[in-house]
Amino acid sequence: MKQILKHQQLDERNRNLNDYMIDIVNEGGWAARARKHEDACLRVVSRCAPLPRDVMLSIVSYWSLPH
Repeated sequence: MKQILKHQQLDERNRNLNDYMIDIVNEGGWAARARKHEDACLRVVSRCAPLPRDVMLSIVSYWSLPH
């Protein structure tokens, strides 16, 4: 069984990645981060043209990571 390494056990190259992953977990996981990104993309699209939400979601699906 693998264990999660503590910050002190990581070499310099992996510390930032580890902190990034911890941030994702603390924000509610990958799905929460993807929704946050999708919402930001929707705000950009909504400023471009008055479109129905389903059309904007279709456009954003090209930019946003799946969740």
